[in-house]
Amino acid sequence: MSSESERDESSPPVAAATELPTPAPPLPRSPVRFSGTGGEYFRIWVVNLLLTLITFGVYSAWAKVRKTRYFYQNTRVDGHAFDYHGAPLAILRGRVLALVLLVAYSWSFDISRTVGLATIATLCIAGPWLFIAVVAIQVSAIMAFLLGRQR
Repeated sequence: MSSESERDESSPPVAAATELPTPAPPLPRSPVRFSGTGGEYFRIWVVNLLLTLITFGVYSAWAKVRKTRYFYQNTRVDGHAFDYHGAPLAILRGRVLALVLLVAYSWSFDISRTVGLATIATLCIAGPWLFIAVVAIQVSAIMAFLLGRQR
């Protein structure tokens, strides 16, 4: 029964070991071009730095949006520019929330052990929700980009 001649003819043929799947076609290459200049970015950087220092860091959310927009709008892939839709107030709220959580965690055990444990429990409960909220915002931004690209 082990020889080829004795094999049952109703069974499917055995594939030859030398057959390889055909490779996928190569992905198209798109040229990437940056059209910004050092002078333009330097002016943005200096203004962002000065306003961030003057406002004790509050302007840093607007600085992030301004800097990222500059890089996105001056980067072209296959002739198409990007756009950044970050909202400075949302970034600022996120930073204030992170600061409040850090201060609460840092000082809670100085107040009492019970307050410290309650803070850790609150962070453990709120942590996954905050993470999911951030991921949902990023997914919605990606979807908006993809849907806007198909128009």
